[in-house]
Amino acid sequence: MSDFDLFKEEPIKSSPIELDQKVKGQVYKALTPKPFSLFLKLISLHGIVGFLTMLFCPQFDMSLTNNHEVFHYLHHNFGAQICMFICGMIFLGTGSLISASFIRIEEMRAIHRHNILYPLGLSSTFLFFFFAFGAEIYLKMTLFWVSGAILSSIIFFEAVRFARIKIFYPGMQA
Repeated sequence: MSDFDLFKEEPIKSSPIELDQKVKGQVYKALTPKPFSLFLKLISLHGIVGFLTMLFCPQFDMSLTNNHEVFHYLHHNFGAQICMFICGMIFLGTGSLISASFIRIEEMRAIHRHNILYPLGLSSTFLFFFFAFGAEIYLKMTLFWVSGAILSSIIFFEAVRFARIKIFYPGMQA
């Protein structure tokens, strides 16, 4: 007789209440990430990706290419506001695209529930870092940057979330 057959024939026993509560607590903890921990995780992921995007952006003289042609083209043809909007989209949007690929599905649910709060918090945090590192911040231009950052962050995050659910969790509702 196999172990499975022995298991099936075993009389049903209930688990101790303490064990039951401990397991329920661990499951709850795994399914509901702490907002601050999740925010720190997102800052870390966005920070790494944001730093990499800065290596191609001429704004802080960190560019590896030292090529200002794209920046000048956008600035000259579309104006400073659209240029700042696109910069915000690239900075926070690529971070959302990458971070949504690496976080757990439970964390994605938490971000989805508070859709605007995480991008708003991230853009505010990075604006503070930019200011701390000497960037000149003007209100009008900042509003365009934040608008592009938030919009792209939500769009890219939701696109990756939808794709991950459809590919890896086909029975789950997006």
